[in-house]
Amino acid sequence: MDKIDVIQKIKREKIISVIRSENQEEIEKIIDSIVAGGVHLIEITMTVPNAVGIIEGLVKKYKNTDVTIGAGTVLDAETAKLVINAGAEFVVSPIFDKDLMKMCNRYRVLMIPGIATPTEANVAMEHGADIVKLFPRNAYGPEIIKVFRGPFPYIQIIPTGNISLEDSDKWVKNGAIAIGVGGEIVNPAKKGDFDKTTEMARAFIEKVNS
Repeated sequence: MDKIDVIQKIKREKIISVIRSENQEEIEKIIDSIVAGGVHLIEITMTVPNAVGIIEGLVKKYKNTDVTIGAGTVLDAETAKLVINAGAEFVVSPIFDKDLMKMCNRYRVLMIPGIATPTEANVAMEHGADIVKLFPRNAYGPEIIKVFRGPFPYIQIIPTGNISLEDSDKWVKNGAIAIGVGGEIVNPAKKGDFDKTTEMARAFIEKVNS
């Protein structure tokens, strides 16, 4: 999928599910339950053991489906190259790094760097960031999106981390193009309640599109 297509998909679907788990079998079951709820953008973090191998396996499993696999918590260009070779269609980082951005741009893979201030946002966009990740999200409320969009009216922001179902729509209504959601969707499946994870995925979709 071309980078532009990935951007459009993110803007259309509005939810990226962030996955952290210990083994590929559990991750596949979790993702299946999330996909059943209608969330198709999946981010596997590099904090997961054998994350690159897991990404490669998931890309093969979900080939020719609506599921798009990306890599998260990518901190350097070398890791970016590994996940791109594994088939990741977007790369997310909690930081901005020039070499990391260059690597992703070289292969036309969407790179979403982390920013926390207007200065960081400006630097990221000057280096070609199409979308930025607001991190840490829990340092702000949803109104911060409007604050950033004051001096940067064209900025495309995805807040990530500890976003609850209750306030998920507020981020979008304040101008976020999408949200990154972790525990609230994934945690029930980690406890064996895969139906609840499907239910939560569906509830988030309904909420952000309300």
